[in-house]
Amino acid sequence: MFGRKARVADQPIKPRSPASEAAKAEARANPGGWVYEIGGGYSNTEAVPPQAIKGAWKVSESGEITEEYKANPNYDPAFQKPQDSALKRNIRAALLLALLVAMAFAFTRIANVTGSVVWLGLWLTGIVTDVSNGPIWAQWLLYAPAAILYGGVIVVGFLWVRAAPRNG
Repeated sequence: MFGRKARVADQPIKPRSPASEAAKAEARANPGGWVYEIGGGYSNTEAVPPQAIKGAWKVSESGEITEEYKANPNYDPAFQKPQDSALKRNIRAALLLALLVAMAFAFTRIANVTGSVVWLGLWLTGIVTDVSNGPIWAQWLLYAPAAILYGGVIVVGFLWVRAAPRNG
């Protein structure tokens, strides 16, 4: 009852399922090694934790999968790849939206200050002689700094949300 159990990985056993065509292709590319059977939603192009490796087939020197298969004693069928990248993207999008709303309120104040400074500069240089009336391009200068900054935040924020990790 309390005796030492034999490790499953030390005993060659038949695999739970036959080797897939992808596993056979991997074996041809790596003769004399091992081809791992991966579970838990992971692919062979990413780092795989030990509990997601079902086991491994021995590959002959000619690149063929042999009957020898070693099961991984640490394999956990309930272990799955975390699916949180969509959540991360949604959180980033919500943070960006909150920032843009806060900036919209702040920019009305910023635009008034920058607009006043721009108009003062135009009046001091003589481009605008009447504070209430000036060329149309000068009126656009009132909100240009705020609009450029706001547009920049939108572009950078969009790129930041798109850069969130995606499910593999």
